[in-house]
Amino acid sequence: MAKHKNAPQQKLATTSKQLSYDSNTMMIWIAFFAAVISVALSFVTVEPTISIRYLLTALFCLGFVAYFFIAKKYTIPAAYPILVKLVFGSGLLYFVWNAIALNFAINPAAGYYELTRQLLNLLLLFILMEAVRREVVHILMVVKVIAVMTILHSLIGMLQFYGVGFLNIPGANAQPYGLMANRNLFGSALAFSVPFVLYLWVVASSSWKKIAILALAFLTVSILLSQTRSAWLASAVALFSAFALGNIFLKDHRKQLLKWSLIGLVGVVILVIITVFINKQTGVENTITERALSFTNGSETNTATSENVNARVNMWKKTTEMIKDKPLWGTGLGNWKLSVTSYGVEGLPWANGEYVPDRPHNVYLQTMSESGIVGFLFYIFSWISVVIIGFVCLRKAIADNEKILLVLMLSGISAVATDCMFSFPLERLEHSFYFLLMCGITMGIYLRSISATDLKLKIVSAPVKWLMIIIGLLNVFMAYLKYNFEASMNRAQALETEGNFADEIDMANSGKSSLITLDPEGHAMEMRTGIAYKGLRNYDMALKEMLQAKKYNPYSPMLMSNIGSVYTDMKDYKTAVSYYQQALKYAPAFQVALINLAANQYELGNYQATVDALEKIDFTRYPKVRELQNLAKRKLLEIK
Repeated sequence: MAKHKNAPQQKLATTSKQLSYDSNTMMIWIAFFAAVISVALSFVTVEPTISIRYLLTALFCLGFVAYFFIAKKYTIPAAYPILVKLVFGSGLLYFVWNAIALNFAINPAAGYYELTRQLLNLLLLFILMEAVRREVVHILMVVKVIAVMTILHSLIGMLQFYGVGFLNIPGANAQPYGLMANRNLFGSALAFSVPFVLYLWVVASSSWKKIAILALAFLTVSILLSQTRSAWLASAVALFSAFALGNIFLKDHRKQLLKWSLIGLVGVVILVIITVFINKQTGVENTITERALSFTNGSETNTATSENVNARVNMWKKTTEMIKDKPLWGTGLGNWKLSVTSYGVEGLPWANGEYVPDRPHNVYLQTMSESGIVGFLFYIFSWISVVIIGFVCLRKAIADNEKILLVLMLSGISAVATDCMFSFPLERLEHSFYFLLMCGITMGIYLRSISATDLKLKIVSAPVKWLMIIIGLLNVFMAYLKYNFEASMNRAQALETEGNFADEIDMANSGKSSLITLDPEGHAMEMRTGIAYKGLRNYDMALKEMLQAKKYNPYSPMLMSNIGSVYTDMKDYKTAVSYYQQALKYAPAFQVALINLAANQYELGNYQATVDALEKIDFTRYPKVRELQNLAKRKLLEIK
């Protein structure tokens, strides 16, 4: 697709002059934020990306509002069009609904972070929309930054995959996960950058076109190496949507669109073939083939990939049960992972107690299960309203560059919507930023298509300014609490490993908060202090802390097992057994709980129960437990 060299630029310049916008400082701020948000990491928190990036996002929004809308007194429309009001109105209704629903949740505090972040997302969307309305002619500045960051992220991921560098960056699963701490989200982030890089390729100067081509090549290889099916599918949907929408709304460029689409398709195929061929010795060829075939054969084959598919389907089934059980208010934001184990764990990855429920890998099911059906409708209506705005704007007489940008942003939104069906991208701040930027660009261009007279621009009123400031400050405060909680949790656990229980208690207490009660893995700080008190043989305090933790997460197998261990130390074997049995109810293959149950049953003289529990033990991992099994069997023979 060739760049339109005459009329578009004239129309853009006319629009800018009409609205009297001569500053590009907003885009400088956004470009800087785009560079920082995806690279910030914390090595001291439980999860290395969320809390630090949440804090940076809150600070950015707070600073942006204070500088542009308060200090510089920038104007906004006196009355936004109905479609724009629908986006923010449904977003605010979603917030209010969830605020009410949390009153019925197991642990309301588990949803406070999600709740305040919903307001932050709306504020960030407003900022991006207004920046585009004023300075869309400078959007290329932000796009260039995203392209450069895409190359950086791709390089880091590839170096991780081949074991060359960046191996000490913390993450939750197998590399490559780049700077995203999760391989799935690494692939998703690259998929979401595709529309921006494509825009750079289409409209930029020759030197930046080369950078865009390099970025497209790098992200193609990196998405493939991420072995993330949701990212593959999201990328394909983005490209197909861009091609389809381009054919419909960019009629003058159909030949160029077809030409460059074919060239791009050939390039992708060549890169995929080369990548697979080069990686024959790494085993990734088989993994890629299995995951690609899983789109057609589902879970029929007996492979790790099919097990992953089956586990995900089981999670969706359990989540559907939760929705049927609580269709109105749901379980409450952040409470899915606290409730799902109570619906059974057969076929789920946390049945062995080594993993904890975190998310169902489907944003729509999770939203419906946590917010109820009404809350889900508010949530999804915001998305639908943005898409409607995009299509309404595409039918208007706007500049070609803006129309191309709109087509690509809508294709990007379709990619996000696709990825959300199989993953959890909007949990992360950098992914949310890409998505909100797509939405903000769409809404901003729509506002630019309306004359300044009709918009009736005015300086932001004092109540609105202070509402935005309060939202920013509230999120900075919540981000600090979340960061401090996770950092204290990590340090407390390190002190526990050293056997320094007194300092562990002090450290854990410094991170406690009534607003943040659980870390991303669903563990309460009171479990850490309880373990420390147990180490100091202060059993009364250990039980007090752990029972408080149980209020925050009542179905945690690990917590139940730890409470059982306190009673074991107190030689109250009968009560200990009851807690180990509760742990095994929610994690039937939990090896530590099974061993401890067997030991306590032995102390109670229940030798057959000891043997029964140990039959489920993997003795290759716990060979010393054989001795207990033999003792119990000998006791049974003696009784006979």
